[in-house]
Amino acid sequence: MWDRLITDCHVATMVAQPGNPLGLFPNAAIGIDGGKIVRVGKRTELAGFRAREITACGGAWITPGLVDCHTHLVFGGTRANEHAMRRAGATYEEIAQAGGGIASTVAATKAASADELRDQARRRLHALMAGGVTTIEIKSGYGLDTASEIRLLNAARAIGRDEPVRIVTTLLAAHALPPEAKEGAAREAYVRMIAEEMIPAVAKAGLASSVDAFCETIAFTPQEVERVFTAARANGLPVRLHAEQLSNQKGAELAARYKALSADHLEHLDAAGARAMAAAGTVAVLLPGAFYALNEKKKPPVQLLRDAGVPIAIASDCNPGTSPVLNPQLVMNMACTLFGLNPEEAIAGMTVNAARALGLAHEIGTIEAGKAADIVANAPVYSDHLNQASRDFFSRVLEGLEVLGIPHAVNPRLVRGLDYYCHTCFEIISGDLGAQGTVMGGGRYDGLVGIMGGPETPGVGWASGVERCMMLLKNELPARRPVALVPIGDAAERHRAGLDDEVVDGDRSRRRRRARGCRNPHLVSPQRRSALPQIQGRCKGKAPEPQSSGALSIRSIVFRHSRPRRRPSAARRACPARRRRSRPSGPPRCR
Repeated sequence: MWDRLITDCHVATMVAQPGNPLGLFPNAAIGIDGGKIVRVGKRTELAGFRAREITACGGAWITPGLVDCHTHLVFGGTRANEHAMRRAGATYEEIAQAGGGIASTVAATKAASADELRDQARRRLHALMAGGVTTIEIKSGYGLDTASEIRLLNAARAIGRDEPVRIVTTLLAAHALPPEAKEGAAREAYVRMIAEEMIPAVAKAGLASSVDAFCETIAFTPQEVERVFTAARANGLPVRLHAEQLSNQKGAELAARYKALSADHLEHLDAAGARAMAAAGTVAVLLPGAFYALNEKKKPPVQLLRDAGVPIAIASDCNPGTSPVLNPQLVMNMACTLFGLNPEEAIAGMTVNAARALGLAHEIGTIEAGKAADIVANAPVYSDHLNQASRDFFSRVLEGLEVLGIPHAVNPRLVRGLDYYCHTCFEIISGDLGAQGTVMGGGRYDGLVGIMGGPETPGVGWASGVERCMMLLKNELPARRPVALVPIGDAAERHRAGLDDEVVDGDRSRRRRRARGCRNPHLVSPQRRSALPQIQGRCKGKAPEPQSSGALSIRSIVFRHSRPRRRPSAARRACPARRRRSRPSGPPRCR
């Protein structure tokens, strides 16, 4: 038995196929066990599988959980004033040289307590999770000394411990130069501290999954980045690089030489860098939020990346100064409108390719057997839109179920008869039928009594699936116990009235009923219904006691579905041969 079965959905597996770049799988179901996807297939194929929890998504589209592969989520303070400076014409470089930019966030972050950093970062994390992010990379880089960088990495890991999200941490000590280490011996000492002190300490503590650096005229030179990368490799950590954002420093080629997981930004990437990245398998991570906030004019060469065969990922780059973005859908939209990606590329950019940029393509990013069950569904949750009166009413319903000791589960995605049920709807489910476990469904139905000719009064209505009940009975009844279902109600009586001629021969009776359009020639007529107690009396054994099937108890009906044998006529009793022989053309003669 699986842990979970997700049904009634359409799946974008993100396993690209010719003519199907999103790996679309309509009318699908997903089996999950032990936190892993065990099977993806057609809904009809998986319908017979049993699971502890069955979720019907109401025809929703399901994608892999979104992956935000480039963020700076843990920081203190804001840099809202820099927006006004940019509107006044100041460039990113001018703001940084004036003491703003990364340096101002470093000061605010060091001034914030650990609790403040965690609380603020957790709120940002929740916003990204609300947009469907299930995996998020968080960089350090606002400490710029060993103790402060480790503090940020610990804070990043702490906020993910109590959240249903995967946190991937990256050491970005080579993000900016401290004010006292802009040049000369102090600069050399800081780069040496990163390579010889920070990286070994972080690697030993297991606090980071990779090492990043910022290769730019206002940050670190290619030679300094190479020292950082050499130390990372020596300590068993893969590398990533902020490259070619403001100018071409040949950072993409440098990243490719070290088999970097990704090179990010890339507005000034050239053909040589693209070819090097393709050969090394380095992912291009585009950051449209920063491009938009900085009002840049030079776009990343998307067509160059396509032609070279470089995988393209996109990310929020959430940070206080140049990309204060917490909406993954907005980021994907920006990638399309600003950079010219098509929708398929944008979705792949925050799923399969983003997973590759984190070195996690073996675990997340697609919906296929063996991958982690990180999935996102867009089915609406109606409980989110209840008014206070409805919430109070539903709470009383749950309290009543608890008092009565009725096993139950709340399904916020259940949709059943919203045109006539009011207040509450329910399903009665058996765990013995797998994906077809719903045996009965109904709800509060205040108009039901009035429809049937009675007064307007609160009521409850429900319907049961005959086939499902029969499946349950088949599982519960002892062998050789036939079952008859007797339809009741005005419609059933009218149906029988037109069908039930007293024809002695059973075969002829059935043929006549078929000729008159009766779907089931075994309907029990009013005359024959009077004989049911006799039929039940002839059954071997007694009706079993109620048996439990999950949350459903059913008393089995065990009378035989057949017409009682007629008593032979006097002529037949007098002539044994006549009793033995019968011909449809007429009564036989006695010899």
